[in-house]
This record gives sequence, C-alpha cells and structure tokens, in this order.
Amino acid sequence: MQCLLASYPRSGNTWMRALLTACAQPDAPLVLDDLLGHNVLLSQAALASELGEDPTELTIDQLDEARSALLRRHDTRAAGSEPEFVKTHAANRTLPSGRRFADAHSGHAVYLVRHPFDVAVSYAAFVDTGIDEMVELMLRSSALIDRPAEARPARLPELLSSWAAHVDSWTVEPPIPTTLVRYEDLMADPLQQLRRVVDAVGIDCDDGVLARAIDQCSFARLRHLETVQGIAFKPSSADWFFRAGVVGEGGRVPPRARARFLREAGKVMARLGYGEI
Repeated sequence: MQCLLASYPRSGNTWMRALLTACAQPDAPLVLDDLLGHNVLLSQAALASELGEDPTELTIDQLDEARSALLRRHDTRAAGSEPEFVKTHAANRTLPSGRRFADAHSGHAVYLVRHPFDVAVSYAAFVDTGIDEMVELMLRSSALIDRPAEARPARLPELLSSWAAHVDSWTVEPPIPTTLVRYEDLMADPLQQLRRVVDAVGIDCDDGVLARAIDQCSFARLRHLETVQGIAFKPSSADWFFRAGVVGEGGRVPPRARARFLREAGKVMARLGYGEI
C-alpha cells in the first residue's frame, strides 16, 4: 500500500517519519537522511523518468500533473504490499486535468496538522524571515516552496497554497482514506496517536515497539542525532532542523498578524480545535 505522509511545512512530518521508521525497523539504527518516506515527488530524476523529458522548465501545474501520475503508478505497484511511504508538502488540490493531486484508489494518507501560529514561528526561523512575512506567506493562495537551482539542483518547487486551503485540501472530503493527526495530540499522547497511525497504514508492532520508538525519537534524541549525523534537507539559513519541538510558541505572532490570520483562516482553525495561544 502506498502511504502519503502529508503536511504543511514545520508540522511534524519528519518527526512522524522518524517514528514510523523506528516502528518498522526496530532493530536498525535511526539515520536521519534515510527515514521512510523520501519525497520522491521533488526528485528531478524521478520526474524526468516519468515524463521522458527535463522537468525543470515546466509550470507548477505541469509538475503537479506529472507528480499525480507518478503517485498513481507507485500506487499500482505498491497495492497489496508492505506500506510504501511518500512524503509531501503539496496541497491536495484539483489539477487542471480535473483530477485531485493525490487520488490513488488503494492508498492511504496521514495528514499532520499543527497550530498555525506555532507553524509561523517555526517556519520563519527555519527559512530566516520575519514572523509577519511568514504569516503573509501562509495566507497566500499561490505560496510555493521554491528551492533555488543553485542551492538544490535536484529539487523542484511545490505548491503549498494558503495554510487553510492546504488543510482543507487534505481533510475535507479527501479522495483517499486519511488519518488526521494533530501535532499537539502527538506531543501529549504519543503512544495513542502513533498506534492510530501504525494501525491505519499496516505496520504490525506491539506497544513495546511503539514505546521504544517514541523514546528513540524524543526531541532530545533527534537533536543529538542531528548534531552527530547532520541532516541533508536543512537549509543553510537554519541553525537546526529540530529547533524547539514545543507547543505554544505561537504567542510570539504579532497582534496585527494574528488578527488578520484569525479573520481569514479562523473557521478552519476552529474546526481543528485551534484558538488563540
């Protein structure tokens, strides 16, 4: 089965990848650059193979149509097999072809969501910008993760859309079965939340394995691993990939930015149980 690990950036996707790796491979050492769920959808080589041409000059719509086709092909190959994980930050939007970005019939999605104010603080630090500027990006329907060619020649852009549209695209009438996990719930009760996920995606492990995985993937241990191993997908602008790992630092979002975000995305926040911090 193909399993998509989807989220808006800085919402716990890599933490979940680490937890699932520790559950699926309990006797192997954890290697941050070799977690389950590589983002093949960003791979220039994979898309070139799918398209038979260089994807670097394509529009974002053309890229996402190719990515959608790649997911369907992976889904057919992975049907009935052990879970095959794919990470994505892309919005699960309706494409010009009329298809949804992720609509493979036999797949499953795990969608991680985090309070947007916490996301804004974490994401701003990650890409070295101001919190106000990050809130602006999180409200923008055309927002991209754009990786400069000179910095990451093998990676291609992803369409995020706004935070609210991103959440809705994965959680409102999703085209494939989807398990929603709130970052805050994963922090508060990791055993229960991880059990929900492994049962949904088909990883067979007992509570002892889950408990060891949670211990192995504590924030302190992951940060130690980052110190020892490094991590390839951390931008040069960030001091750490595993930066703080806390709930509630969104109180640093300035009042005007906070008020604007609540006006434009408050209904989606309320649906997820998010209010003021």
